Amino acid sequence: MTEFGFFGSSLGSFILYNCVGDAVPELRWGVFNTGGDIAQGMWRLEAARQAHVRRGWSLDRLEAAWAGVQWPEFRRLDGCRYVFAGSRRDTIAPLGNIAGYLGPMRQAGARVSVLEVPAIGHYTTIVAGLWRAPRFVALVQSGPQILA
Repeated sequence: MTEFGFFGSSLGSFILYNCVGDAVPELRWGVFNTGGDIAQGMWRLEAARQAHVRRGWSLDRLEAAWAGVQWPEFRRLDGCRYVFAGSRRDTIAPLGNIAGYLGPMRQAGARVSVLEVPAIGHYTTIVAGLWRAPRFVALVQSGPQILA
């Protein structure tokens, strides 16, 4: 086996985004089932925000704490294939917030695309992405000609 891929949802998607860098060079394809700024996403979750506030955290402090992993340095990603799946109705990790993550990957040579799933919120976006997981994985496994 010379390459392998992944499928990550929500926080798992964020963690795997960071593994694409130098951590695991064999990650040649993957599906990010939602994506975006981890601190802002956590802050949009009412229970998580309240828990952080009770412990004296602010959004600025949370963003500073996550800053080191929010924007990883990518090695060359030539031949790598990735798909981001999301929904405009996802208020935790909105589809529109994914754009900032595409540029660094593309600059490193990866083929990256964005697919919208029909959903009404964050959890239904995750479920819709999981429901379509076989299709999304087939897209990235089939090679770079599929992803424009």
